[in-house]
Amino acid sequence: MYFDLNVHSYIKPRILILMTASPPCPSSPRCNWYDVPIVNLVLELFDSHTPLAAEQLDAVLQLIGMLAALQLSMVLAMPMSYSYEDFEAAIVRMGINATTGESPDWATGPDPYSAWIWAVGVSSNALIGVLLCTTLLIVHQASMDFSSKEGEEKRRSWWKGARIVLFMDILMLWAGVYYGTYAYIALMHMMSPQVGPPSFCPIDQSVFPILFDFGWETKHKFNFGCHMNFSMGWLVNVFGYIIPTLILSVTLSFVLRRHNMAGKGEKTSAGITRTEIAPANNNFSDEASLPRKATLLQLLKEHGDMQCRMAEMHAEMQRQQGDLQRRIILLAGE
Repeated sequence: MYFDLNVHSYIKPRILILMTASPPCPSSPRCNWYDVPIVNLVLELFDSHTPLAAEQLDAVLQLIGMLAALQLSMVLAMPMSYSYEDFEAAIVRMGINATTGESPDWATGPDPYSAWIWAVGVSSNALIGVLLCTTLLIVHQASMDFSSKEGEEKRRSWWKGARIVLFMDILMLWAGVYYGTYAYIALMHMMSPQVGPPSFCPIDQSVFPILFDFGWETKHKFNFGCHMNFSMGWLVNVFGYIIPTLILSVTLSFVLRRHNMAGKGEKTSAGITRTEIAPANNNFSDEASLPRKATLLQLLKEHGDMQCRMAEMHAEMQRQQGDLQRRIILLAGE
């Protein structure tokens, strides 16, 4: 009886468990970018080597779609909140020539009416683009099948293109929110009483130069648009995204540095240790294949399965050795 025992192909490790985990970023000079504030957040989100899971991407897209829909509802409500006569009166009040469109009182910048029209157009179209792009990405991901054995590698290849679409989606959302806020400020300049000459608080006033002008609200206590500039500079720009982004960015840098120094596996969201899996070229069985990144529980289960298979093979070898010995004895007796 012929027994084909491919012992070497089995003993040769099917996976290589790296006891010291690889860096979270590939071994290349671009790993230094993970220490750059703000940039490391972008790399962490759009890294092609570690794509977002389907559930994570769905949650991100749902959040983007919800924010875009809420902002779009506010932007489209602005033109509907006032009548035709209200806008005509505002044009006269701001000294805009209805025939030539000239606005001598706003020589230092755009007049609120033209700025408002432009901002509403840009914001509404950007937000509509976000909704279309988000819908397309959700539908396209749902149509892809990542459940096969090559699903992880297939998703990694798909993510290289999908992350560009997600990046465009986030940029359009930022443009929609930014110009939507600008449209609101322009509308307040146009429809609420403004005390002082237009150059005193122009529509295109940047928020950063006035952050530390703590007498700003006193000087413009009757100008709602000017109050918006000051409060938006602190509450939206500084406390809304600058400080939180810097904190998250610095925290990510410390986490990655401690991770690399400790030489331990990555931590999943549930706190389970992950270890890098390097595929080995052997042809023993395709059933024991593991994903590129496996949890400790998956590794222990695979280790138990391998021990069971080795025990079965050992028992089969002993059985065949016994059969062979009996045949030798029978042949010797003849």
